[in-house]
This record gives sequence, structure tokens and C-alpha cells, in this order.
Amino acid sequence: MSKSILLSLLGAAAIGSSLLAGCGDSDKKPEAAPSGALGKDGESCNSSADCAPPLVCFSNTCAASPTMTDGGGPPPTPRGATGESCQAHSDCQSDLGCYNNRCAAMPDTDAGSPVQLGQRGESCLISADCSMGLTCLPRLNSSSVCDVAKFPATPAGNGKVCGECSVATDCCELPYTIEAAEVINSCADLADKIKTAIGTSTCATTTDVTSQHLCFIQSTYCKCATNTWDCTAGKCSYAASCKGAGGLTKQGCATVSRTDQPLFNTCDATSGKCAPATTATGCKVDDDCAQTPVTDVPTDMCTDGECACVVATGACYRKCAQDVDCRSGFVCDTATTSLCVPAPGCTTDLQCTTQLNDVLATCDTTTGNCKQPCATDYDCSGSGGRVGAPVTGRLCIDGFCSIAGCVDDNQCSPLLGGAGANADRRQFCIDKPAVTATATYTSAITGGQGE
Repeated sequence: MSKSILLSLLGAAAIGSSLLAGCGDSDKKPEAAPSGALGKDGESCNSSADCAPPLVCFSNTCAASPTMTDGGGPPPTPRGATGESCQAHSDCQSDLGCYNNRCAAMPDTDAGSPVQLGQRGESCLISADCSMGLTCLPRLNSSSVCDVAKFPATPAGNGKVCGECSVATDCCELPYTIEAAEVINSCADLADKIKTAIGTSTCATTTDVTSQHLCFIQSTYCKCATNTWDCTAGKCSYAASCKGAGGLTKQGCATVSRTDQPLFNTCDATSGKCAPATTATGCKVDDDCAQTPVTDVPTDMCTDGECACVVATGACYRKCAQDVDCRSGFVCDTATTSLCVPAPGCTTDLQCTTQLNDVLATCDTTTGNCKQPCATDYDCSGSGGRVGAPVTGRLCIDGFCSIAGCVDDNQCSPLLGGAGANADRRQFCIDKPAVTATATYTSAITGGQGE
């Protein structure tokens, strides 16, 4: 029995020895990998084990471990410096804005400003990228930008519009074209020029053609005696008496108004006014026009059968046979008068689509005017300023783009009432003129019916 016990003890010892040997092998540590094989700051990784301590792996990039002060999240993405690409304000450093998808200095904004949303003119993707009161608007051929959400202007709603005069005395001003032609900038300059040209004479006695020309301009646009001008429906018309052929000469006719609107510049010998010529009694039938002056071309005489009579005014105009006989903006009324009359504005929506460059434009066949539908003021006008398209003076009123109207003269900007090179001339806020349905005629300019 003792022998069996001894054998058992020897077997147990052998097993224990082998177990100890096995434990000793598992406690042996592996050799550390060389530090140069681990990722550095900014290098790619799959897990933190790929990064050199103390770096960790965030979004497949080795980076410093987040601290408690940054909320424990991933490190902040570096924000763009000046000139770097961006899609919204938040992509740029705090003292920069995002303009045309590039980080750039913000106007009138202190450095280090904590503003995170786009200011007016900054690039954006959605309106949430813009500060309060702004919206993200698309721009043709460029990125969307933050702009004012609603125009501060509202329709006047008082039926007033802008015109070149409110009373006759408003018409007394040198037009730009005459200033340019005479190389002057004021009535004082004109007076000096007259003094040089006239010598010892006066405007009343001079027989020099150049002096008479300058003196007429002075009396018409600078001195403006009573009854020199009339103001009707916001437009200036020359009211003084005339004699002779007309034009800018002694006892002649004004050629343009203060805003360079063309005026009738020939003198009617019968009425002594700058107006279309009429016969002494006026025509009653077409045959009465033979061998009388053409109303709107008084230097030309109507030949037999060439002119038609407008009985209502007693005026004679050259006949037309087709639209091509009429000047631009007029068509031949072949159905009734055989005279050139103003062309209708529009008759179909397709005409307005082309005219306004808007497939949604419609034609108001009652007035012959094209109408542009709208949902917001931006459909009718830009917002101006640094980044907006030009202001047109139109707002979205009752679903269509319309002139906003005016409250006082200061609202009458060149865009609302200016004219060509005279757009800097002051305009006046006046009651909207009543629309009259009187017909306007003009003589044919080509062959017409005169064979």
C-alpha cells in the first residue's frame, strides 16, 4: 500500500511541475512594436492602436484625445482661413465670412466676433445658414447668398406716380443734351457765353444767328417768363408763341423738355404755337388735304390722294397701305383710316414671355400691357446694396410686379421717373394721370399709297 501511495505522490508532483511550467510561459510579455510604426497626428487609422500614444483614432484620423473641456467629442474641424473654400459662414474662422464660397474679411464686423451665421451677401446652402431677418436666395450663375428676407418698402397705395413736373415752373431747367451741345453746366455758364458772343448788343436787338440761338435757350430754359411752359399729366410742353420755322432760334420752339423728352419743334403758322399744322378751317374730307401741309411734317405738302383727313382735329396725314409704311411703334390701320396708329402693346401671352423673358408672363388684353406674375418682391426687383441685383422700384402687388408708387418727391428716383442721360434730374410725386383713349396718328414714312 505504501508503494501505491508513493507512486501517486510522484505522479502528482510531475503534473504540478508541468502546470507550473505552463503558467510561466503565459506570463512572458511580447516585445513592444517600434514607435515609428504607429500613426502620427493627422495620419490615417482604423483604431486607436494604430496611433502613437497619446493620440487616438477619430474619424479614421489620428488626433489628440478629447478633454473634458471640449465635451468629450471629436476634435473640432479646422475652420477656413482667408481665401480658403467654404459653403457657409460656419466653415470660416470666427473673424471671417463666406463670400462667393471663399473665406474673406467681413465688412463692418469686429475681429473675433462670435457670429456663426451668415451676414448679408455671404454664401449659403439653406436659409438656416443666414442670420435672423435674412434668407438664402439663389443667384444666377453664382452660389446662393444671404439677403434680406422681405423688402422694407411697401406700396404707397395712394395712386401717385413720378413725373417730370408737378407745376409749370418745374419745367424751367436746362436739359442735359443742350448743356452738352453748348458745353455748359449751368445758366450762369450760358450767360457768360452769351456775353462773349453778343458783344455790345442785347438779346432783343442782336441779329447774329449764333447769339439769337443762345438767347432763345436762355429765355426758354433759364429765365422762363410766364406762360413759357405748361405741365400736363406730369409732362412739360412748350406753351410760348412762335413765329417762323421753329427750332432753337428767335421766336422758335423748344426741342426737348428738361428731361430730354422730345417736343414738337415746328411752328404752326395758323395758331402761332409749336404744334402740328392745320388748315385755316380744318379738313372735312380727304380731298381737302390736297396742296395743304402734312400735319406732322409741315415742310411737306400733300399731293392729290396722298393724305387722309382726321375730321376730329382737321389734320392731314400721309396714308399708309401696310405696317412697313409706318415708323417703329406704329401700325397701319387698314380697316378704317389708312393711317399709322400706335401699335397695340400685346395680344398674346407668348409676346409677353419674350418681352419680359419670363415664361409665366401674361398679356392683359384690356390694356395691351404685359404683366409679370410674382410671389415675392424678389421676383420684381433686386435688393441693391453690395450684393443684390439693381433696385427697379417695382414690388409684388396683388400677385403681379408693379411700380410701388410714391409718397413724396424724394422717393422719385431715376429708376421710377428718370429719362436717359437726364436721370439725375429731379422728379416729382404727382397724382396718377387719367388714361385717355384719344387716338394718335402719324404720317407714313415710306411709299404708302402715293404712287
